[in-house]
Amino acid sequence: MNDPELYNVANSLQKKGAIQCLNEYAKKINWKNIGDSVIDLGCGDGSMTVILKKYMPRNYKKLVACDISEKAVKYASEHHSDEVTMFRVLDIQGDLPTEMYSAFNHVFSFYALHWIRNQEKAFRNIYNLLEDGGDCLLMFLGYTPVYSVYNALAQYSKWKSWLKDVNTFISPYHDMQEPEKKVTQMMEEIGFRNIDVKCKDMLFVFDSVEAMKNTVKAIEPFDMPKDVYEEFMQDYYAVAQELGVVEINNNNVGEPTINCNYCLLVVCASKISFKMNNAVLYEKSNSLQKRDAIMCLEEYASKIKWKKSNNNILDIGCGDGSVTNMLKKYIPTDYKLLGCDISEKMVNFANDHHCNEQTSFTVLDIEGDLPEGMKGNFDHVFSFYALHWVNNQERAFNNIYNLLSEDGECFTIFVAWAPVFDVYRVLARNNKWSQWVHDVDRYISPYHDSLEPEKDLKAMIDKIGFVDVDVECKELVFVYDNIHILRKALTAINPFKIPKEKYDDFMEDYMDILKELQILDKYNNNYEKSVEFNYRLLVVYARKPDSQDKMLEALNGQT
Repeated sequence: MNDPELYNVANSLQKKGAIQCLNEYAKKINWKNIGDSVIDLGCGDGSMTVILKKYMPRNYKKLVACDISEKAVKYASEHHSDEVTMFRVLDIQGDLPTEMYSAFNHVFSFYALHWIRNQEKAFRNIYNLLEDGGDCLLMFLGYTPVYSVYNALAQYSKWKSWLKDVNTFISPYHDMQEPEKKVTQMMEEIGFRNIDVKCKDMLFVFDSVEAMKNTVKAIEPFDMPKDVYEEFMQDYYAVAQELGVVEINNNNVGEPTINCNYCLLVVCASKISFKMNNAVLYEKSNSLQKRDAIMCLEEYASKIKWKKSNNNILDIGCGDGSVTNMLKKYIPTDYKLLGCDISEKMVNFANDHHCNEQTSFTVLDIEGDLPEGMKGNFDHVFSFYALHWVNNQERAFNNIYNLLSEDGECFTIFVAWAPVFDVYRVLARNNKWSQWVHDVDRYISPYHDSLEPEKDLKAMIDKIGFVDVDVECKELVFVYDNIHILRKALTAINPFKIPKEKYDDFMEDYMDILKELQILDKYNNNYEKSVEFNYRLLVVYARKPDSQDKMLEALNGQT
């Protein structure tokens, strides 16, 4: 912004649009009503920030308004700063200062984000500015006739030297048919929730040609020399008329008014609450786990012997409860189903979303000591994509054995080998990440380096006392639709507590290592291309012997 004083008197269009949208959307903002921390991005001269304050609770903690223009920030500070309102320079598509990560309950932006070329970086930064559970209200231009006129003027020989980079000043959504879908998809991939994106058709009536010219001049980004500016604006007005992008209302009474139609993108969204972060992301990103659970249940369903009534069932490592919920389709109607997980957050999420009269969830460490009330209490024990996290495999399977009633069955599937485990080892050797990525063997399947994992596992299960043991190691491939989805899936299962402000950098290195290990195509930068993911899965069926089995074993021992 070259002239904040002019913008202050020539931004009626922006003020009207901001007030209109705040009147409609302010009620969606989840105000704390005391102690709110708010940031306004692209504050310009500060006039929009002043409007925003009228919609905020009185007892807010702080309001930080930012702009990339030092001139604008200086002007805003001189005219609008107070004890709880400050203005500072910030580039929203640059690197955020560390102290601003997760520092705000609410992010607002009015008529600014259309200037940003790297939309994904800007929206990631907005996500990172928000504290867990925080929300944002953003409004920015999709289509506007100003851009059409810029494009036309850029072809004029007398103006092309100043308008040569015209595309860098045009909204990324100007020529897009359904911009709201693009914005929604991008925000979903970043991790926003409760996303509401509307493309609103707006009308502003300039009360004179001069008023329109002043508005255009106030936002003109080309640093046009003063001595040619009047001529430029005459050509601008002429081109606008030729293109039919403005409507002139001439009623032969005074100066004609000018209608300006444009499209405004209005975005409401929130950042997921940290207490459910992993569970929500896992629920959205566990397509591989769900596919394999269904595939294996279909294949092995005929082996499982259900009682006619009162089946007591346990699902170990239930996570968010979504796979437990799928399991219900394969079990008789008369049952009690208990899902358990070592993560209290996961259990809380599962109880909130999947609990009913027959299904409940509890915290349990399958590697620890069993509650006495659970021993011998289950006819069937299932586990899907969990036991590879357990280092003491013998203790875990001993506990499964003790959880089962006589003649009870277990059916488990878990990872033997996967490329992510090799990535963990590489990251652990990197000084950049070693302080957070350590003790990696705790998070690597005990069978990752085994040449014959099914033989090793069967020998241990036989030793514990299971019968009818069937262990298979399956070579599998899962195709992710694109790298974005793969990245989300890897994020959902990442066990390392990387600081939030470093997480994007961590995942970039993670993906680069996958390429270096030739797990991903090193030369593929097309994020929309599908990605094949190879891995090995151990599938285990076993039964706890009943009294008849024990009698036969005893008789066989005597002969």
